[in-house]
Amino acid sequence: MSDGVGAPEAPRALHFFETLGVALATYVAFVAGGWLTAVALFVVRQVSSTSPDALSDQAYYNAVVLLGAFPWALAVIWWAVRRAGWQVSDYLALKWPRPGELVVALVVT
Repeated sequence: MSDGVGAPEAPRALHFFETLGVALATYVAFVAGGWLTAVALFVVRQVSSTSPDALSDQAYYNAVVLLGAFPWALAVIWWAVRRAGWQVSDYLALKWPRPGELVVALVVT
């Protein structure tokens, strides 16, 4: 006899084309975020006399652009994982190590 309360629906795995779409969307978001960050950096720093190719050789600008692009890609991944019904920490297997595992990792390091 059913009491009307069912087990919660298990999260589903993404299919091949869904995963491919998420990967492409993540790539586009990362590139767009990088371009937006680079443009903002050029405007704030008022970089007009130096060519972008010369700036791409400088580690500071590369680091800032990458740090600006990362949150956009992470947002796409977060959206896709939540849409599939997973907790982001479960999907990415973000679990704290047990004390024994931590000791072994420190000893190996």
